[in-house]
Amino acid sequence: MAAPSCFFQRSQPSWPSRRASLLSTSSSSSSSSSLLCRSRLPVRVSCVRVRRPKAASSSSSSSLASLASWAQNVGIKIPTSISLEGAPFDHGGVAIRGVQAQTPGVQTDEVIFSVPRRATLETHAAQKTCPRGNALLATSAWTALDWDARLATLLLHEKALGNASAFMPYMQSLPWDEIPPLLPTWSREDLDALNDKALADDATKERKRWDGQHSILLGGLKQTQSSEEVAEKSPLAQNPPSLQEFVDTMCLVRSRAFSGPFEGSEFSERVRLTTLGWVLAAASYGIDPDNAPRAVGAAVSVMLFIYLKDLLTRRQFDGELRRFALCPAIDLLNRDDDDDADYGDSATAGGSLGGVAYGYFTDCFDVVASRDVAAGDEVTISYGPRSDADLLMRYGFVPSGSNPADWTRVQLGKPRSADGFGSPETPDDATAVPAVARRRGGVDNVAAMANQLGGMDALRASMHNAAALVEAAPPREPTDAARASLAALYRSRRAATLRAVAESL
Repeated sequence: MAAPSCFFQRSQPSWPSRRASLLSTSSSSSSSSSLLCRSRLPVRVSCVRVRRPKAASSSSSSSLASLASWAQNVGIKIPTSISLEGAPFDHGGVAIRGVQAQTPGVQTDEVIFSVPRRATLETHAAQKTCPRGNALLATSAWTALDWDARLATLLLHEKALGNASAFMPYMQSLPWDEIPPLLPTWSREDLDALNDKALADDATKERKRWDGQHSILLGGLKQTQSSEEVAEKSPLAQNPPSLQEFVDTMCLVRSRAFSGPFEGSEFSERVRLTTLGWVLAAASYGIDPDNAPRAVGAAVSVMLFIYLKDLLTRRQFDGELRRFALCPAIDLLNRDDDDDADYGDSATAGGSLGGVAYGYFTDCFDVVASRDVAAGDEVTISYGPRSDADLLMRYGFVPSGSNPADWTRVQLGKPRSADGFGSPETPDDATAVPAVARRRGGVDNVAAMANQLGGMDALRASMHNAAALVEAAPPREPTDAARASLAALYRSRRAATLRAVAESL
């Protein structure tokens, strides 16, 4: 029987054999699977044609070389066909570090990365105490933190330890000087340049949550400081992070973490209980050799009980019990510029895909190639079917390629005449109809929307009017050139989505 795997996805807000991590071969219901996300949908391994890469800085190359050496020392398996030190790749005109296939290239079914859980930073729903102990953060503070703030705390702790940190090479490889511009870091004035009030409101609300998490962390560190003996062991408690340091770290966590279902028990607990079962079986055999079949049966029953309990727990509480992890090396994989994945809710939907999987019996995170990748090509993954707004909010970029999974919320107004609006007209708040438009799927509740607006032609006219309003230049562009460029690209792509949906009705 193949060892089960839980598949994860690039997280946000999401593990039981290596072979099952191939989504194209993991459709059997006996395979316990959950996707490691960059947060709840599958990820795939794919490739994009290499563009002429821009030169990598010497410091970046040095940190990646140290990361590769450290990875080998801590048991992370990386084949010789993979290079972490390739020059940055051009993604929509932006140079981004990536993972490159080397001669002879990557073969289908090849394990690209295998990362032991001990070499990751993680938290999960059942984690009631800080994995670094009360010397870092009291239990009351740890349980009050959300998953992303917990991982941010662990990162800040390892950073504060400096050379004493077991994760120092990984810490040095993180882009601390190139923090991704996630929307919660934007001012309200800059957010308004998106011409998307709902998204701007979401980003503002998220930033308030981050500020609150920082306050909780400072309160917990203050408790640590109250004990001189404990505080001496915690550099982070001696020098608490500023709000800006915390926000920067949250951006790294949100853009690099993976998530998936938590299976209900820790690997160490499973090993302990299984070992106990076999020890008791051996003792029973020593006392009465004639009871050997019964003793073995009892030990096997213990193993099956643990597995079935975890399987049922994960299925019953999927979405509630989650595991979140920062996986060194794996988090270097970039999104495919031409990602058009459409996975639905099934880990096997979307065709022949590879993914990131946690081995229930191996306690490792594996990435397996679903197709050949030629030497020189960049190895990329899919983040799953995410809208442009979601990608901008969670990862700080707008895709340059197609995104059939794009959708947007919009306020539609009733046309003032049979000919439509004429010039773009902002809907009256009192009569505006909230709608959701999807490139795949059209308008949610389209019949009801058309009825409220006066017919299908009126609905199309309202959507074209909304597109014109979305694309219009805002009263104020962000002063930061990068943010201004992102806002302009987002407005243009959102308007294009609205027009495409209108024409499909």
